[in-house]
Amino acid sequence: MNVFMAVLMLATVVACCIGGVLAQHYRDNLLQCLGMGALALWGCGEIVTVIHYGFVRMGPMVLYIGLFLFAVGTYFKVHKFSRMNKLRKGIQ
Repeated sequence: MNVFMAVLMLATVVACCIGGVLAQHYRDNLLQCLGMGALALWGCGEIVTVIHYGFVRMGPMVLYIGLFLFAVGTYFKVHKFSRMNKLRKGIQ
């Protein structure tokens, strides 16, 4: 169960990072883009490692949970404000 949850959280973090790098609504600078790209690559490597070994220690699991919550929270914040900006401009 821990392996499944770890892979699910890491995949979500990777997807949010890639989406953040490619999205026009998330206004970030070059260093933030590079950081999110590096985090996406690290996440892919971690997914492979977790699947290969078949278990997750408590320390990395706490890190995965924190990254997952941060990524999902940032996604919802960006989605909310981009939607509000569209409504202000009258674009649906």
